[in-house]
Amino acid sequence: MDHSILDKVMEAQVNERASHLQIPEMLDALFSRLTSRERDILTRRFGLYGQQQLTLKDIGSQFAITRERVRQIESSALARLKELVRDASVRDVVDPMITSTVHLIEGHGGIINRQQLWEVICEHSDTSSPDSGVRQALEFVLEHLLGDRIDALAETKDRHEGWKLHFFDIEGWLKTVTSAIAVLEAHAAPMDEPIFFRSLSDRHPDHSESVIRSHIRLSKRIRKNVLGQWGLHHWNVIAPRRVNDKIYLILKKEGKPLHFNDITQRINETGFDQKTAYPSTVHNELILDKKYILVGRGIYALAEWGYTPGVVSDVIAEILSTSPAPLHRDTIIQEVLKRRMVRKSTIVLALTDRSRFDRTADGRYQLAQTVKAQG
Repeated sequence: MDHSILDKVMEAQVNERASHLQIPEMLDALFSRLTSRERDILTRRFGLYGQQQLTLKDIGSQFAITRERVRQIESSALARLKELVRDASVRDVVDPMITSTVHLIEGHGGIINRQQLWEVICEHSDTSSPDSGVRQALEFVLEHLLGDRIDALAETKDRHEGWKLHFFDIEGWLKTVTSAIAVLEAHAAPMDEPIFFRSLSDRHPDHSESVIRSHIRLSKRIRKNVLGQWGLHHWNVIAPRRVNDKIYLILKKEGKPLHFNDITQRINETGFDQKTAYPSTVHNELILDKKYILVGRGIYALAEWGYTPGVVSDVIAEILSTSPAPLHRDTIIQEVLKRRMVRKSTIVLALTDRSRFDRTADGRYQLAQTVKAQG
């Protein structure tokens, strides 16, 4: 069978299993076997069923017992739940959840970003919102009851929080990430997603794109920018830190001129980081950097789009200087509007400047003879 077809078949099977996840039902079945005190303490300790997560001390105060006693009850209750996970009486609700989750992680290469696992479960099941408490229930089960099958991965300087199957060798993930970094360093610039993943698939033909993507998402060293391009996390065009870099990415993403207030709003909505952008700061950057061109009242474009710097009369002069013959007023207006967001009346007014433009006998315009001579 073709590798890509096999990948799709396996992905469909994983998604089908995910659609049968019954996380709340599983937790209810397990907790029904505990005493009311055990249930209450675990619920408060791990923030389950919508409860606020509390410390041992806080829970002890609520139950009028010592912090150590709370810890003992918690430990005993968790031990009972681990045994119950294998009990035949709850197998109907427990086994599908465990099997589905294991297959989901396996389908993503045996290792997955903590947030990504939740996204996949939400995408392929009836689960819709982490606020419902379902996510807390899922992560409680994974972290505290399935330690012999699924390992929790702590966050490090190079890796996000995640999950991996107990048997998965972390070196396999590291090989994929190392390859991705090498591809990006060799390219020395952000890569469009199809090209990036095609390069990695060539290096890892045994991995599907979903596996490669999962491995990459766990790494902190590789990121995707707002343009959908992949690159190294320290590149300014991937994770911009300066306001100027953020302005550039916003304009590139929008693909059209924007008012500096709109640019500011989009920077803050995009959430590059925790820093708030202010219109005055954004405007100053736009004014001072030649890669941005003022094309209207407070409206800026990228110079790389072909916009000409200068006032309207400068733009007209540039248009006429490259034309082999005088141009009709309507043609000039059309060409200026490609480069500037101004009123037609402003263009017509600029054409009345006789020190720069002459009107021919047939009503067309050319550069003034004095301007041509100086040129």
